[in-house]
Amino acid sequence: MDLWMVFRCSMDHVNFPASAVGLTLPLQILTVGYVLVIVFFKECRYIPSILITERPTLPPQCGRCVEQPRRCPEGKSLSRGPGECCDSCKGPCANVTCEATCRAGYKFVKKRRGECCRPCLRIILPCSVNGKVRREGERWKPTPCETCYCIDGAVRCRPEVCPNLKCRRGYEAVRKEGKCCATCQEKENLNCSTSEGETIAHQESWNPSDCETCFCDNGFAACASAYCVLPVCEDGYEHVDVPGQCCHQCQKIVYDNCTFQSGEVRVHNETWQPTDCSQCKCTNGRIACKSSVCPPPRCQAGYEVVDVEGRCCHTCQKIEYVNCTKASGEAVAHGDAWKRTDCSSCTCSNGTAECAPPPACPALKCGTGYQATTVKGRCCQKCRKKPKKHCRSKLTNGVKRRHGTTWKTNNCKKCRCRNGFASCRRLSCEALSCSPGTSPRTLSGQCCPICFPPSQ
Repeated sequence: MDLWMVFRCSMDHVNFPASAVGLTLPLQILTVGYVLVIVFFKECRYIPSILITERPTLPPQCGRCVEQPRRCPEGKSLSRGPGECCDSCKGPCANVTCEATCRAGYKFVKKRRGECCRPCLRIILPCSVNGKVRREGERWKPTPCETCYCIDGAVRCRPEVCPNLKCRRGYEAVRKEGKCCATCQEKENLNCSTSEGETIAHQESWNPSDCETCFCDNGFAACASAYCVLPVCEDGYEHVDVPGQCCHQCQKIVYDNCTFQSGEVRVHNETWQPTDCSQCKCTNGRIACKSSVCPPPRCQAGYEVVDVEGRCCHTCQKIEYVNCTKASGEAVAHGDAWKRTDCSSCTCSNGTAECAPPPACPALKCGTGYQATTVKGRCCQKCRKKPKKHCRSKLTNGVKRRHGTTWKTNNCKKCRCRNGFASCRRLSCEALSCSPGTSPRTLSGQCCPICFPPSQ
């Protein structure tokens, strides 16, 4: 006989015995008859010291078993205990001996259905600190720089590590009461020094230059340049820097005129066109001319490229196209297409109908029970199942209906016979909103209501 320690956990499959790996596998091992059975469970509990017996050897006084049962009732199986000669029907716990105690740190709980022995659960232990009871997993701070935890009845503490603190100018590291780590606090009022060595008191300001103002803040000088609003200068004026002033001023500009090849005098900033495709400008006595570059003409459908007098570049002009006329007398615009038949389509090209020849349909060979059928909207025929001529079912109330016929079982249910199968669908009514003074009514033989005035 072997002694096995069995656990039940959340794993689903184990392919080797628990005795090979210790006491943490999620399985229970029982002997049923001569077969070793492995049972898997979904929660983590351990069953202490289940004694499992293997198939015993027959005592020397045992003879042949004659009245041995072949089948057992539900919940029992054939097995043989120590000192027994023949197999008999026994429950799964017949050959199991349960331990009387749990291992350290565990206690017995009520066994569940299907379990032979009471399982053991882990005991959660509290901690006692200076006469105060701390719960499992509880955290507390005995000092500002120490944090403690209660784990398995034992107190474990760790110190708090403070970061390397670097304070900016005007601040210093200060540790407050009840806190472990220091923080940066503003220093007491300090004076400032200018680049010339002058001492400036805390909260006072000074002007190092005409366009700069500084402020002393606890030993730190904060400076900012003056904000200038750029003045709006009139035509013929420009922005200039004036000595002794911080912001720009407007000053009149003196420009030179231009003299063109023909002797014409042009004033500053004047533009003119010597030709349709060139433009010149006078800038302070200098003439700059440029020729117009025309982009490649790109006209949309129905337009063409034309030259217009007085313009440098080409332009697009709408083309007057002639419409086409269908055999039915309907007019078709230029460029539009239409289907003359299912196998032929035409396009209108400036009054002329250009029609494509019909495509060649492949030779069609249909199998037994199928026939060549012309499909609406298609040029070539397709093989389709030959339709049955009649329908007869519960939907037809036993009446024989011909293929393609429709009928109503009531005012709101319409049925149809197709290829020997009857199918029905319910008619849907649109939402009805009647005007004041009228009310919805359903007439005899109709499915959906309509609005009627009240009866006189």
